[in-house]
Amino acid sequence: VAAALQVVEATSRDFNGAPALALSFNQPLDAERGYGAFLQVLEMPDTGDEGGKRVAGTWKIGEDHHLLLFPRVKPSTRYVVRVMDGLFAKNGTRFAHEARFSIHTVAAGATH
Repeated sequence: VAAALQVVEATSRDFNGAPALALSFNQPLDAERGYGAFLQVLEMPDTGDEGGKRVAGTWKIGEDHHLLLFPRVKPSTRYVVRVMDGLFAKNGTRFAHEARFSIHTVAAGATH
């Protein structure tokens, strides 16, 4: 039995010269599927964990299929990415439970 799908890293990355949110997974994802239904991005206030506004956008899959990128986010901003159960890998294994990842994007012009 294959291991459950897991996020191994949640970070900010440079994507075409602008900040992007990046989730790395322990197994390859299916490039043919859309993942937006299982992922929610919230822009958070500078202080506290309450509030936050949902950010519209599209997740892009990386070339190795282990990476999902959410481009066109603001620099120097804190986001929370909510990964919902039901997200699945190419081999059919599923993300077992909902998880939240806090990611702070880098300042404009900074390299990562």
